[in-house]
Amino acid sequence: MSLFQGLFHKEAAFLGVEIGTASIKIAELGLKDKNYVLRTFGYVDVASDVIHDKDEQSQQKLGEVLKQLGVKAGITTNQAVAALPTFAVFTTVVNVPKSNSNDIGTYVQREAQKYLPQPLAEMILEWQIVGSGNESKTAVAAGTDESKISSSAKEYLRVLVTAAPRELVKRYQNIFQIAGLQLKAIETEASALGRALLRRDRELTMIIDIGSMTTDMAVIENGLPVLNRSIDIGGWNITKSIAVAMGIDTAEAEQFKTDLAMQKSGRQLPTVVEESLTQILNTVKYVFEMYRGQAGRQIEKIVLVGGSASLPGLSDYLMNMFNVPVYVGNPWHDIKYDPALQPLLENIGTRMAVAVGLAMREQATKST
Repeated sequence: MSLFQGLFHKEAAFLGVEIGTASIKIAELGLKDKNYVLRTFGYVDVASDVIHDKDEQSQQKLGEVLKQLGVKAGITTNQAVAALPTFAVFTTVVNVPKSNSNDIGTYVQREAQKYLPQPLAEMILEWQIVGSGNESKTAVAAGTDESKISSSAKEYLRVLVTAAPRELVKRYQNIFQIAGLQLKAIETEASALGRALLRRDRELTMIIDIGSMTTDMAVIENGLPVLNRSIDIGGWNITKSIAVAMGIDTAEAEQFKTDLAMQKSGRQLPTVVEESLTQILNTVKYVFEMYRGQAGRQIEKIVLVGGSASLPGLSDYLMNMFNVPVYVGNPWHDIKYDPALQPLLENIGTRMAVAVGLAMREQATKST
């Protein structure tokens, strides 16, 4: 299936490209009077083996599909920004003692290589200071008079470390070259989601992206993804659970799920859907607890995106489980577009958030 629409062709623009687990999505945004304007968008389903295979033939196919999608959508720029999938990117926060602040890079590399899934030489590593804190230490000897206990605080910088395999980055460069696009930047899906869904909102937020084959979770702190997790369970697992429970084939189950998402009334999460979400919910709970343990703070809200984000009752179910507000993400907020497109854009908005956030990157970088 492919979908495309072109409009507005005057202001300079950037193209956001998401190569997902089962599709390619693009969004082209321009900037007019300091407002983002939707110029064109599109998506096309792609066989998962083509997306995941690393051979040159698959790269050639992906490049050609991306090129054809751009032609059909009527893109007007070759300036593109791409996102690496969450499951392929390593992210962590390292506490760097302020005494080492003059040589953060060396300290970060030494600490990061303890956790990296591949040798440091095979990874592209970046780091960014995201905050600071202090770790109180109190030494108490047996029999010491409590009035004489002294405490000291060890100050540190919180540094966000992101690393991606060089081989994966090279693969993306090849795909975009085949598609005839100039790859201006590569970032993480979590960064793009934070930009598209939160804008300048600085509430401590968890974004849950329920894709076709995977579900990604990102904790966004001051606009930056400081904790990411990805599991190999997504909307397809929900579809298969519905098919088994109802004794229907997966095509009918997918249609049933689509019909559910379009319901305007009835907020009860179907039991079969609730059961299929068990592993996702357990991972969300784990990330909540992990972040609280690392940063000493409670996540303040949840934003849902992805093809299954609009299932009826899901927001209320999560809100009751985690006792925080839960919203369905809207990447079109504050973006100007043809009003006639509103029903369509509302329907596909949760699927397009990464591509929209990528298209915003260059302009957002200039304005900060």
